[in-house]
Amino acid sequence: MDFLDKLNAQQRKAVTAGRGPVLVLAGPGSGKTRVLTQRVAWLIASEGVRPYQILAVTFTNKAAREMESRVQSLLGEDATQGMMLGTFHAICARLLRREAELLPVESNFVIFDADDQERIVKSIIKEFNLDDKRFRPASVHASISKAKNDLIGADDYPITNYRDEVVKRIFVEYQKRLVASNAVDFDDLLVYTADSSTCWWTNSKIRTSRNIHWSSISRPRIKIFFALAIPISVFLLARKYKHQAEKSKLKNSR
Repeated sequence: MDFLDKLNAQQRKAVTAGRGPVLVLAGPGSGKTRVLTQRVAWLIASEGVRPYQILAVTFTNKAAREMESRVQSLLGEDATQGMMLGTFHAICARLLRREAELLPVESNFVIFDADDQERIVKSIIKEFNLDDKRFRPASVHASISKAKNDLIGADDYPITNYRDEVVKRIFVEYQKRLVASNAVDFDDLLVYTADSSTCWWTNSKIRTSRNIHWSSISRPRIKIFFALAIPISVFLLARKYKHQAEKSKLKNSR
């Protein structure tokens, strides 16, 4: 294919690696977006993968639009039809709206932005008669957000000192108010998806009825999302490539 001519040897190897998991480690400015984009195009054009079987995840909406535009420029405007392409948060929101019966909120949930989230924390601090100089809303909210990114729920928030005890109380009330408002925050989008992934992929009835059929996932790797991205991504592909992994393990043990 003509577009492969613009790749160096390492990029070409990553793009044409065939189906299955591929880990690409590369530094800034090394062409990671180009590799991801052209791998998607390669899978469609050469490996027979249908667009609806591809999940492509980015960190910004701009990157998602750029990736879609690049694939279309390589294969035509219809090439991305049916493909799920977007940011982690956008894709998780779409999935969760389809699987709302697994959630404490309805499918028409709203997504509270940073100002909404901090406003809730601030009101809780006031109602609990806490000193907002000692327990600053932004700091408390940051602790809650960090816990969620570590997959720690409100009821399991660890307590080692008085501040932790207060943060846990606020965390519990914060989640109650989100649910009462039929709302989620940005962290919930990832946490709920990570929690629900187990249900989707251990229940064949749900998986089949919801038409979850990705065979290829393209996503960047970054440390801050690792605890959440791994459950989301691994559960989606683990079953498909389970036998390949077992065969590889046996081969390497000989």
